[in-house]
Amino acid sequence: MKLVELRHLDEVKGNFGMHDGKYYRADAAVIEGKLPPYLIIMPKTEIELDRKLKLFIDIFRALAGENRDDVSKETLILELVNTGKYTEQEALVYIKQAQQYGFIFERKIGMYAIA
Repeated sequence: MKLVELRHLDEVKGNFGMHDGKYYRADAAVIEGKLPPYLIIMPKTEIELDRKLKLFIDIFRALAGENRDDVSKETLILELVNTGKYTEQEALVYIKQAQQYGFIFERKIGMYAIA
């Protein structure tokens, strides 16, 4: 029997699952009534990295709010560091990674928006 721990946070949305017990799949962009644009697929050994990226996206969405406001780089880094899960250097790395994956984009210097 396999046990799984799931946690619920209000206003945090996302899909995830295991495939054949070898690969973890997560979708950080959930739009009601639409198929996911793509899935992040990585071996189970790299799940921790994916969880941190998902947490990053959830924090970003919370900061942007329902109006999808722009989020300043300084505010984003401060909030990530305050979680205790990221160093300032890691926060910068995840900002770049989220941009590379197309989750966020830099609308103007130092201001990010949800893609």
